Amino acid sequence: MSGKTDILLSQLRSCVQKYDMISEGDRVLCAVSGGKDSLALSYGLKRLSGFYPKKFSVCAATVDMGFEGFDLSPVSDFMKKNGIPFEIIKTDIGAAVSATEKPCSLCARLRRAALCNYAREKGFTKLALGHTEDDAAETALNEAVAGLDHLISAAKKIISDFGGEVPSRTDQLMTLPGVGRKTAN
Repeated sequence: MSGKTDILLSQLRSCVQKYDMISEGDRVLCAVSGGKDSLALSYGLKRLSGFYPKKFSVCAATVDMGFEGFDLSPVSDFMKKNGIPFEIIKTDIGAAVSATEKPCSLCARLRRAALCNYAREKGFTKLALGHTEDDAAETALNEAVAGLDHLISAAKKIISDFGGEVPSRTDQLMTLPGVGRKTAN
């Protein structure tokens, strides 16, 4: 094993033990987006399953949202190379969310539902997500900004209704010195 793999497995095992995340005989479905976090998690769980005192199995799955050109061959190749069973869950989520006002939030919920339904149907006992603290913070910020956009739109309407001047671009309202965009010197 490489040094980085050793560190990954050590931290993964420590977390699994500390929070008693895996029980004897568990069937773990690892949700894989194709990003580094979910690929590392699936790889680490597969390696851990080879020596962990509580025996468990690992399978990985990706939700195909139905977008054209969505190529999962690199993910499939990675899974095959590392001996991780891999399934693609076909959905029409892309079409369902394309016309909505908050597609990211709805899409995330629908992907999670597809994963949970698949796990239940196939008899998995655990669902592992590579969702990190950074991801959670980004999601919260996206939700806050989406909510802020609605407030800004409402404020712009009220201002214009009373004859006030409204900036033509929303980002002009949200630009703060030293925050956000970098300007050329």
